[in-house]
Amino acid sequence: MGDNENVTVQDILSGTALVLNHDVTVESSVSGVLSPDIDYDSLSNGFTFTVDEMENGEVLTIRYSASVDNTKITGKGTAEQTRNTARTKSDQVPDGKEVTKDFAGLVNFHKIDKTPEGELVEIGENLYEQTWKTEINKDHKMNVGGAVVSDWIASRSRPFMMFTGDGITVQVTLENGDTETRQIPWSELRLEYSGGRPSAWYYTGPESDGKASYVITYKTIIDTSKALNQMNLINAAQIFGDYVEAGVPVTGVGESEFDFQKNQLGTTSRESTWELVYHADGRGYDEAHIVDDMPRLQYEGVDYIDYMQEDSMEIEGLLEGESYTITFNSNRRTFVIRFYQDEAHAKGGLKATEDGSPRDIVIRYKTTVNQDWLAIAEEKNYQQYYRHTNNATAYADNNPKQSSSYVVPVRQRITKEAVETSEAEIGGVTYPVYRYALTLNGVIEDGVEITDDFDTEYLKYYAEDGVRILGGNNLNPSNEGGSALAADTGEGISITVDSFPKQGNGNFYNVYKIYYSLIVKDEDALNRLNDAAAETGNYTLTNVASWDDLTSNEVNVIHSYYPYVDKELVTEASADNDYVAEFKLIINQNADDLDPASDTLNIQDELSSNLRYVQDSINVAPAAEGMKIRYDSETNTLIFDDVPDDTRFEVTYRARVLGKGNVTYSNTVKFGNYEKTVEDDVTIESTGSGSGSNPSIVLVKRDSEDMNMTLAGAAFRLFSISDGERTPVTDRDGNQVTFTTGPDGSVMITGDQANLGWTLWEDRAYQLVEVTAPAGYELDETPVEFVLSASPSSQTEYALTGDSLTAWNTRTKTEITVTKEWIGPAAQSVAVLLKKGGETVGTAVLDADNNWQYTFENLDKYNNGEAIEYTVEEEPVENYDTEISGSPEAGFVIRNTNTTKVDIPVEKKWEGKEGGTVTIRLYADETEVRTLALSEADGWKSSFNDLPVYDAGDGHEIMYTVTEDEAEGYTSKIEGSKDTGFTVTNTEQENPKDPEKPAVPEKPQKPSRPGKPGIRTGRSPGTGDNAAAVMWVVLLVCAGGLLIRTLRRRKRRAENR
Repeated sequence: MGDNENVTVQDILSGTALVLNHDVTVESSVSGVLSPDIDYDSLSNGFTFTVDEMENGEVLTIRYSASVDNTKITGKGTAEQTRNTARTKSDQVPDGKEVTKDFAGLVNFHKIDKTPEGELVEIGENLYEQTWKTEINKDHKMNVGGAVVSDWIASRSRPFMMFTGDGITVQVTLENGDTETRQIPWSELRLEYSGGRPSAWYYTGPESDGKASYVITYKTIIDTSKALNQMNLINAAQIFGDYVEAGVPVTGVGESEFDFQKNQLGTTSRESTWELVYHADGRGYDEAHIVDDMPRLQYEGVDYIDYMQEDSMEIEGLLEGESYTITFNSNRRTFVIRFYQDEAHAKGGLKATEDGSPRDIVIRYKTTVNQDWLAIAEEKNYQQYYRHTNNATAYADNNPKQSSSYVVPVRQRITKEAVETSEAEIGGVTYPVYRYALTLNGVIEDGVEITDDFDTEYLKYYAEDGVRILGGNNLNPSNEGGSALAADTGEGISITVDSFPKQGNGNFYNVYKIYYSLIVKDEDALNRLNDAAAETGNYTLTNVASWDDLTSNEVNVIHSYYPYVDKELVTEASADNDYVAEFKLIINQNADDLDPASDTLNIQDELSSNLRYVQDSINVAPAAEGMKIRYDSETNTLIFDDVPDDTRFEVTYRARVLGKGNVTYSNTVKFGNYEKTVEDDVTIESTGSGSGSNPSIVLVKRDSEDMNMTLAGAAFRLFSISDGERTPVTDRDGNQVTFTTGPDGSVMITGDQANLGWTLWEDRAYQLVEVTAPAGYELDETPVEFVLSASPSSQTEYALTGDSLTAWNTRTKTEITVTKEWIGPAAQSVAVLLKKGGETVGTAVLDADNNWQYTFENLDKYNNGEAIEYTVEEEPVENYDTEISGSPEAGFVIRNTNTTKVDIPVEKKWEGKEGGTVTIRLYADETEVRTLALSEADGWKSSFNDLPVYDAGDGHEIMYTVTEDEAEGYTSKIEGSKDTGFTVTNTEQENPKDPEKPAVPEKPQKPSRPGKPGIRTGRSPGTGDNAAAVMWVVLLVCAGGLLIRTLRRRKRRAENR
């Protein structure tokens, strides 16, 4: 793919049997034979070289050879012995490629053969001579000089065969073709002995033999006088660890009924009973014995042995006078029973029967079960180490018969498992059925009673399925039988096993399984169970069984009910669909009101890290107006916002499974605390689509809040990553490569080495960095990483062609602050509406707790690149006028002015003769604001109407007072307030006399904040007092008192303010 520079090739022969020959040749499909500088020294048993430049499509063919050290080859060769690893890299592909090859099972050459040479030659009564031939290294591939050749008679053949003659004959053929015959006497060979005579020999050739081939011959004598029936006598040979054996069949002296059988008669968790049946000929034997190996486990370097109970031995079938001995080896794992024809143990063997008929000698004994071994097997759940095997060999005149048997002792225990969940339809209602299995180990009697406790609020015994009992001696018993009865206990059921199925000999099996079922007991229970499961989608039903004082493990079955959100795997990922799985999400299955506090829902669908959502594959039915779908790349989650409540939706989409080999992928949908997971696995052998010399990928730019919205006008620069360093990708003119998304929000990222001067390389890391954001969106300079690979296995790896990657942009945001001002007393709270083009997009409640201020945050600033005009409105507040000022940038101020009005009644009362019309003046905070005339015509009553209660400037409550213009001949008294109204009482004066008027202001001083309505008096008429001096004193005192009172009121008002 494109031109490559500084192409380096390395090859290492790591196989232990390979030696590199320095004969490397290199040929180019373009330039022919090349002559690079081959470096044989830098690599151990390998070579390396570099080619300066290779053009697109050029192929190098490298030829070389290696020698094989056949002495290091076992069988036909292994991967470790024949492995070869080649690596390549270049400036453009720095990470390179590596390929490994081996020739396991393909190395064929001759090592060693052994055959009997010719037929048996009879040399006497029941005596024969046999020649044996061993051929070694016929291909001259191995260096046999100094190697050891060994040859032996198999142990079971030694009583009937022995070496004979003067020694062995070695026919040597050297690698150059020269031959030599060597006669090697027995005395020059290393011999091993058995039973006082040689049973094996060893020959070492001289080093100078090199790769010579050998043909070795020698003779043995075979004595069939003690052989019974047909036998195969074995002879074996070996060199360099390769072993061969050959046999010669012989026929014994007549037919024999000798036979041997080992049987197990039963086991418990404490002991096992064994039986040996020695079937002897009626003619008797000169030698008879049995070798019995006790059960043994070798575990982590320790032997665990079931030892024989010596006092348990019983033997029957011996003739009168016959006897036996029992001897044990040093660790007591093996014992030997040797039979004698007399009680003195002087003559071995067994006597002949009087009538020559065969007989059985039966031996029975017990072994003690090793409890440590039992504990190991139990720890492994009897999946390993559970068989206690007893091997025995019987001999009759050195003729062997082998037999073995095993037991599976187990501790008495009860375990429980949930087998399956099914359904049963009863009366039109479908009920869940849960099937269970009890496993009993160590049953020794019938009549066992088992109790099973479960949640009887929901479940009951399902009589239709009944109780099944299976017995066996392994973990999967298959022998069905017995009988059992189930009964209700109130807390569950009891199962009474009247009888278990037995073995043929009447013994109990080691393992029993009891199957039975529970069912949801009625429709009401099913509804309650569904309600219990609805919150999370699952409800756990717990179940525990007991047998005597033993208790099983706790078993949980899950009752699933998904009315809120459900999840299905519609299409499994496979090679046929390029490992793309399809999922179905069901939201609000029953179209219920799932959230009474809201009209919309929020659903999250989390994909496992090895799933990649396939863009634009999502489909929602029915279409949901207002629903927004976004993707959180950090958590690999699809998020469904503003999902309408009271509606059932089905959502389908696809996701690609990433990885290599066996991959488990999952998907979890969540709604509040409620969730449902689906999981599957697939074996990925090779992925990726497309091929050729021009890899490519499509970049799609999307809105981070609405994945269905693609964005045009986003510009990116392309960088190449090598060893953690980021390098700009440039074209042939040295300009940095840049891409801009089109009207559909996408752009193809592809190069062309020949025409553009750059291309995308396979398995190289790249980054796209945004340099220009779409209009109305924030610039996101976070690199978008990708690697084009033939087998994508991670979230940043994509197929060589035909794949797409997604980059996200965040909308440019703004915030708007609203402040509330009150002219007059504040209300308890007010609601403020944020508007966008007449549509309410936000609501806030302002009150004293938030200091009458609120900020609308995370608001979109633009729509399709145009600035959004936001306004605010306030829900009407009674008795207030609203004024809104400000802007979205500076914030809005909403001023509410209190418009509460009040009417103040005024009544005129006379004490004495009524006067004429009077004038009442109204003051608001000391300022005269209105006048009112009261007369007899209106009944001396009227009112000041439609007066503001609160000051329009600062909102304080206005203080209203009244005064009366002077009524001559009357004193005036004013009582009341704005809340109760004012009463002005005029009292007629007696004997009025006009004194000289004191200097009283025409307009009395008004208190700034009177505590009581002000009392205004006019000029007092004469009182008839003729003492002018007294009158002046009284007037002066009154004037001074009034002045002092006025000053005090002003002081108090100033202090209150």
